[in-house]
Amino acid sequence: ISFIFCTIQAYLEIFQPFYGFQVMHSGYQMYGHGGPIFWAVTSVMLIIFYTIVLCAPLCPTKSLTMLPHPRQFYCYISVQLVTNLLTGIGAILLAMNTHSGLCLTNMTSYAYFTLLAPLTYFCFLHTWFTTTQPSLLFAYKAQLDEEEEDPTFPTSSSIQSFQLGSDPPVGIG
Repeated sequence: ISFIFCTIQAYLEIFQPFYGFQVMHSGYQMYGHGGPIFWAVTSVMLIIFYTIVLCAPLCPTKSLTMLPHPRQFYCYISVQLVTNLLTGIGAILLAMNTHSGLCLTNMTSYAYFTLLAPLTYFCFLHTWFTTTQPSLLFAYKAQLDEEEEDPTFPTSSSIQSFQLGSDPPVGIG
Protein backbone atom coordinates (compact mmCIF):
# COMPACT_ATOMS: atom_id res chain seq x y z
CA ILE A 1 0.00 0.00 0.00
CA SER A 2 2.82 2.40 0.84
CA PHE A 3 4.45 1.67 -2.53
CA ILE A 4 1.24 2.72 -4.28
CA PHE A 5 1.05 5.93 -2.22
CA CYS A 6 4.71 6.75 -2.88
CA THR A 7 4.32 6.09 -6.61
CA ILE A 8 1.27 8.36 -6.88
CA GLN A 9 3.00 11.04 -4.83
CA ALA A 10 6.20 10.89 -6.90
CA TYR A 11 4.26 11.05 -10.17
CA LEU A 12 2.25 14.07 -9.07
CA GLU A 13 5.33 15.77 -7.62
CA ILE A 14 7.47 15.31 -10.73
CA PHE A 15 5.01 15.53 -13.62
CA GLN A 16 2.23 17.74 -12.23
CA PRO A 17 3.73 20.06 -9.61
CA PHE A 18 1.36 22.37 -7.78
CA TYR A 19 1.66 26.02 -8.81
CA GLY A 20 1.53 27.15 -5.17
CA PHE A 21 4.96 25.65 -4.49
CA GLN A 22 6.80 27.53 -7.22
CA VAL A 23 9.40 30.10 -6.19
CA MET A 24 8.43 33.24 -8.11
CA HIS A 25 11.89 34.78 -8.31
CA SER A 26 13.77 31.76 -9.67
CA GLY A 27 10.98 29.58 -11.07
CA TYR A 28 12.11 26.50 -9.12
CA GLN A 29 9.53 24.05 -7.85
CA MET A 30 9.66 23.36 -4.13
CA TYR A 31 8.80 19.90 -2.84
CA GLY A 32 5.09 19.91 -2.12
CA HIS A 33 4.32 16.31 -1.12
CA GLY A 34 2.29 15.79 -4.28
CA GLY A 35 0.21 18.92 -3.84
CA PRO A 36 -3.54 19.11 -3.29
CA ILE A 37 -4.27 16.41 -5.89
CA PHE A 38 -2.35 13.87 -3.80
CA TRP A 39 -4.07 15.20 -0.69
CA ALA A 40 -7.46 14.70 -2.36
CA VAL A 41 -6.56 11.20 -3.60
CA THR A 42 -5.36 10.21 -0.13
CA SER A 43 -8.47 11.64 1.49
CA VAL A 44 -10.77 9.83 -0.94
CA MET A 45 -8.98 6.53 -0.27
CA LEU A 46 -9.35 7.04 3.48
CA ILE A 47 -13.01 8.04 3.06
CA ILE A 48 -13.62 4.77 1.22
CA PHE A 49 -11.79 2.80 3.93
CA TYR A 50 -13.65 4.45 6.83
CA THR A 51 -17.00 4.02 5.04
CA ILE A 52 -16.32 0.31 4.57
CA VAL A 53 -15.37 -0.04 8.23
CA LEU A 54 -18.56 1.76 9.31
CA CYS A 55 -20.73 -0.35 7.00
CA ALA A 56 -19.07 -3.68 7.84
CA PRO A 57 -21.32 -4.43 10.85
CA LEU A 58 -24.31 -4.18 8.53
CA CYS A 59 -22.94 -7.08 6.49
CA PRO A 60 -25.12 -10.20 6.86
CA THR A 61 -22.13 -12.49 7.40
CA LYS A 62 -20.97 -11.54 10.89
CA SER A 63 -18.16 -14.11 10.79
CA LEU A 64 -16.30 -12.06 8.16
CA THR A 65 -16.27 -8.91 10.24
CA MET A 66 -13.61 -9.05 12.95
CA LEU A 67 -14.13 -5.48 14.09
CA PRO A 68 -14.42 -4.30 17.69
CA HIS A 69 -17.91 -3.69 19.00
CA PRO A 70 -17.58 -0.75 21.41
CA ARG A 71 -19.31 2.49 20.53
CA GLN A 72 -16.09 4.44 21.06
CA PHE A 73 -14.47 2.67 18.09
CA TYR A 74 -17.27 3.75 15.77
CA CYS A 75 -17.17 7.26 17.21
CA TYR A 76 -13.44 7.42 16.34
CA ILE A 77 -14.06 6.08 12.83
CA SER A 78 -16.90 8.60 12.30
CA VAL A 79 -14.73 11.54 13.37
CA GLN A 80 -11.95 10.37 11.04
CA LEU A 81 -14.45 10.00 8.19
CA VAL A 82 -15.79 13.54 8.64
CA THR A 83 -12.27 14.97 8.96
CA ASN A 84 -11.07 13.27 5.79
CA LEU A 85 -14.27 14.22 3.95
CA LEU A 86 -13.71 17.91 4.75
CA THR A 87 -10.00 17.61 3.92
CA GLY A 88 -10.83 15.98 0.58
CA ILE A 89 -13.34 18.69 -0.30
CA GLY A 90 -10.82 21.39 0.62
CA ALA A 91 -8.06 19.71 -1.39
CA ILE A 92 -10.29 19.35 -4.44
CA LEU A 93 -11.24 23.03 -4.19
CA LEU A 94 -7.57 23.95 -3.86
CA ALA A 95 -6.65 21.80 -6.86
CA MET A 96 -9.30 23.66 -8.88
CA ASN A 97 -7.62 26.99 -7.90
CA THR A 98 -10.40 27.93 -5.49
CA HIS A 99 -8.50 29.40 -2.61
CA SER A 100 -11.27 28.90 -0.05
CA GLY A 101 -10.19 25.26 -0.07
CA LEU A 102 -7.02 26.35 1.71
CA CYS A 103 -9.09 27.56 4.66
CA LEU A 104 -10.94 24.25 4.79
CA THR A 105 -7.80 22.12 4.60
CA ASN A 106 -6.02 24.25 7.21
CA MET A 107 -9.01 24.03 9.54
CA THR A 108 -9.21 20.24 9.24
CA SER A 109 -5.44 19.87 9.63
CA TYR A 110 -5.54 21.93 12.82
CA ALA A 111 -8.48 19.92 14.14
CA TYR A 112 -6.79 16.64 13.23
CA PHE A 113 -3.47 17.42 14.90
CA THR A 114 -4.97 18.97 18.04
CA LEU A 115 -7.83 16.54 18.60
CA LEU A 116 -6.29 13.22 17.55
CA ALA A 117 -4.53 12.54 20.85
CA PRO A 118 -7.53 13.33 23.11
CA LEU A 119 -9.87 11.44 20.78
CA THR A 120 -7.60 8.40 20.81
CA TYR A 121 -7.34 8.56 24.59
CA PHE A 122 -11.08 8.77 25.21
CA CYS A 123 -12.01 6.20 22.57
CA PHE A 124 -9.39 3.54 23.24
CA LEU A 125 -7.22 4.17 26.31
CA HIS A 126 -9.59 5.73 28.86
CA THR A 127 -11.19 2.46 29.96
CA TRP A 128 -7.86 0.67 30.09
CA PHE A 129 -6.27 3.28 32.34
CA THR A 130 -9.27 3.52 34.67
CA THR A 131 -9.40 -0.19 35.55
CA THR A 132 -8.09 -1.06 39.01
CA GLN A 133 -6.20 -4.17 37.98
CA PRO A 134 -4.50 -4.36 34.58
CA SER A 135 -5.59 -7.23 32.39
CA LEU A 136 -2.16 -7.87 30.90
CA LEU A 137 -0.33 -10.92 32.17
CA PHE A 138 2.96 -9.24 33.05
CA ALA A 139 1.61 -5.74 33.74
CA TYR A 140 2.93 -3.78 36.69
CA LYS A 141 0.75 -3.78 39.76
CA ALA A 142 1.61 -2.39 43.17
CA GLN A 143 2.54 -4.88 45.89
CA LEU A 144 0.03 -4.97 48.69
CA ASP A 145 1.61 -5.87 52.04
CA GLU A 146 -0.85 -7.66 54.28
CA GLU A 147 0.81 -6.89 57.61
CA GLU A 148 4.22 -6.06 59.01
CA GLU A 149 6.38 -9.17 59.48
CA ASP A 150 8.93 -9.76 62.25
CA PRO A 151 12.34 -8.61 60.95
CA THR A 152 14.19 -11.65 62.40
CA PHE A 153 15.85 -13.99 59.96
CA PRO A 154 16.36 -17.69 60.53
CA THR A 155 20.00 -18.60 60.92
CA SER A 156 21.70 -21.59 59.46
CA SER A 157 24.71 -23.21 61.09
CA SER A 158 26.20 -24.07 57.69
CA ILE A 159 26.20 -20.41 56.65
CA GLN A 160 27.67 -19.29 59.98
CA SER A 161 30.46 -21.84 59.80
CA PHE A 162 31.50 -20.73 56.33
CA GLN A 163 33.44 -17.57 57.04
CA LEU A 164 36.74 -16.67 55.44
CA GLY A 165 39.71 -17.18 57.69
CA SER A 166 37.83 -18.95 60.49
CA ASP A 167 38.33 -22.48 61.66
CA PRO A 168 35.46 -24.92 61.73
CA PRO A 169 33.82 -25.29 65.11
CA VAL A 170 35.30 -27.98 67.35
CA GLY A 171 33.27 -31.11 67.74
CA ILE A 172 31.69 -31.08 64.27
CA GLY A 173 32.77 -33.66 61.89
